[in-house]
Amino acid sequence: MDDSPLARSLEKARVAVAQAELGAKQPVDVEGDPRPLLSELIEEGALDRALLFLEREKPGRIRVHPRSATGQQTAGELLEEDHRRLDDIGEEMCKLAESDPRGARELAGVFVDGTERHLRIEDELLFPAYAAHGQSAIGALIAQMKREHQAMSHYLRRLLESAERLVHAVAGSVAAAVRDLQTSYNGLAWILADHNEREEGSLFPLLDRATAPEARTDMVRRIVLF
Repeated sequence: MDDSPLARSLEKARVAVAQAELGAKQPVDVEGDPRPLLSELIEEGALDRALLFLEREKPGRIRVHPRSATGQQTAGELLEEDHRRLDDIGEEMCKLAESDPRGARELAGVFVDGTERHLRIEDELLFPAYAAHGQSAIGALIAQMKREHQAMSHYLRRLLESAERLVHAVAGSVAAAVRDLQTSYNGLAWILADHNEREEGSLFPLLDRATAPEARTDMVRRIVLF
């Protein structure tokens, strides 16, 4: 019987995939690098059954979410759910800011890491694929979204700084630290609302429609393992 760290983590992840088919969302803590585990799940056909996210590398954690669609998984389906996942983390962080500063700081790290990874996926994987279609309107839209990524990076840095100050705030300064954290998140959320809507309404559907079935699977795999 294989009792390696990968085997133990893989067994937990298989259970999570089965539960996702019943509608459950859950994290799976991983012993070691999460990517070999994700690769194994993909080879076993998990992409047909669940949505897989690399939540953090050290200590390793993935998240397994149920699918709302059927058939072949697409980049649009995966990344739209990642939008929802990150929104939930950010909102929970703000709720905890006053009552549990350390918990809010931990969620801020997960939120910032996840958002930065999402932006890099778009910059390095999705935008080149869109640009390959050669339409001038697509090029202008991508340029606008890259500018928005730069603005988001500014707010993400502020958010982490705010969360760190919150943890070390002393009596009398907690309320100001909470406001600073929430202001940073609200500024980011204001950009994200329009940005995500544009992606989900235009860019994701275009990529999904224009990509051959084999290329769709390859793109989803690359996103999961990014």
